[in-house]
Amino acid sequence: MTRVGRWAVISGVAAFLSAVLVPVVEGHLCDNVFRQPDKLIVKPELTNVIVKDTIAFKVYLQNNMDRGITQIRLGGQSPAFDVKVSPEVMELPQGARAFFDVQLRTRPNTASGSYPLNFRLYAVKGQAEQEFKRFSLASAVAYLVPRLADTKPAPQTGAEGKGDAIHVDGKADEATWGKALAMSNFRSADGTPANPQTVVLAAFDSQAFYFAVSCLEPKPGSVSARDAITLMLNPEGRPELYSVTLMGNGAIRASVRTNAGERNLAAGLVRAKVAGAEAEWSAEVAVPWAVFGMDKPPKPGETWRLNIVRQRAVDGAQTSSWAPLPGAYGDVQNYGQLFFAPEP
Repeated sequence: MTRVGRWAVISGVAAFLSAVLVPVVEGHLCDNVFRQPDKLIVKPELTNVIVKDTIAFKVYLQNNMDRGITQIRLGGQSPAFDVKVSPEVMELPQGARAFFDVQLRTRPNTASGSYPLNFRLYAVKGQAEQEFKRFSLASAVAYLVPRLADTKPAPQTGAEGKGDAIHVDGKADEATWGKALAMSNFRSADGTPANPQTVVLAAFDSQAFYFAVSCLEPKPGSVSARDAITLMLNPEGRPELYSVTLMGNGAIRASVRTNAGERNLAAGLVRAKVAGAEAEWSAEVAVPWAVFGMDKPPKPGETWRLNIVRQRAVDGAQTSSWAPLPGAYGDVQNYGQLFFAPEP
């Protein structure tokens, strides 16, 4: 073959390869945006999400890639929340900033506690999805404890509790209780709904933390000293675990557990009263802030952990709790969470 002929063959092969490879290179460049995830900056407005009923926040995006992207979406998933994201889809030009609005709504009958909250940022390309990145947020379901308006002390009449927001007599019949947080949905030790159920109300003012307990009981005549309800409280940022136990016969026991062990609280610090009714036994409790070493209530937004455990002696020993912790009632990290509301 002559030199000219060899160059002709080489040129022909080169032209053929060029015709074949150019579309491949072009396709690679279109797909290359998904090979630059570190250049797509994702910044949630919140890193710790605590939800009472609903909450909204933003997830910010910054496109530092070498081109714009289209059909970008944010998907969210959690066993505790319904997740709504808007807009459903957006375009993000090169160098642009934008954000998704995220709204979480707690699903009905979701117990207080921590739950996974996972997000996925992806784009739709034809009939396929291509993912940029995933991220998760620390999330929890919490409950807001309302603050009651302080009342002026009444003239001294000798009656305990006069002038307080709540008169502790075990009956929970004051209209003030209508403003309280209601907690129920107790679970048995095996995780099934407790039967009978327990209802607890909670509120506070400048003087004390108040609870009203209603232990539904289809056999009220058999309530005894072996029946009990225990409130377990862990103030935010502190190691102490405070317990107040009310027995079905009216006896009261209060203690605090620290790293050094457990000790009983002085008698009279906690005011409580147990009462009976036709289909329940009930109690009211006032825990002054001094019990927690405080001279005023927690700041608005402060979060305490709480569990409520009921021991029912009727029909054999039965244990149920508000925070579903079968066999781990001392594990405060899995307790329910309470937010303290600002002044009304």
